[in-house]
Amino acid sequence: MTRLLRYVALLTAFLVALPALHAVAQDSTEESIFDNPALLEGIQYGVSREWATTMDLSTPPAEGESVVFFVAGVVFEFDDDDHSGDAFRQLRDELTSYISDEFGLSPDEFTTEEQGDDEFVAHGLIEQGDDSAYFRYVIKEDDGFVFVTASATTDESSSGIADDLAGYMEDQDDDMTGLGEFNEDGTSTGGLWGFFPADDHELVADLSVAGDDIVYPEQEDES
Repeated sequence: MTRLLRYVALLTAFLVALPALHAVAQDSTEESIFDNPALLEGIQYGVSREWATTMDLSTPPAEGESVVFFVAGVVFEFDDDDHSGDAFRQLRDELTSYISDEFGLSPDEFTTEEQGDDEFVAHGLIEQGDDSAYFRYVIKEDDGFVFVTASATTDESSSGIADDLAGYMEDQDDDMTGLGEFNEDGTSTGGLWGFFPADDHELVADLSVAGDDIVYPEQEDES
């Protein structure tokens, strides 16, 4: 994998694996929701799952080849619709500054789009020398839940997997709740894990599950 692709994959994971952000919070005088999801009022639970390409990226994809390097999803459960709506707006408002800070892009170098009252999209291109990767984030709110997806791809057309994943999650039954049975290897079941597509679903059939994470509540380190 080239330096650029590693960079994009790590930054994408950086957004959805929210517990990892506690380490950088130590140098911040103002804690954000990306440092600590407990700041989202009414939050009950949060889980994430990540998928990655099965390709050998030691050699960059051929010119014109459409590849999904990485896609991830996170679902937050709240105690009511008012709090999920508030959380959606907080995540939306902080995402733009997050991308600017972490990707080193000015706001005019990437695009943000309001899609109705309950969906927000941010996307753009990162370039380094002859390499480039397209990133896309989608935030959606629906009846007490907030869904966040992120993708890193070779091109804009393949980045739509982030939208497809968010749409799939939103379409699932909203009676799923809690942490279910957690397995870090990506085989978690029950509870909020039911929002994610099965391994053989067409959305992720060509990808490999990279792992699951409990985003909220913060888990004790057993090491």
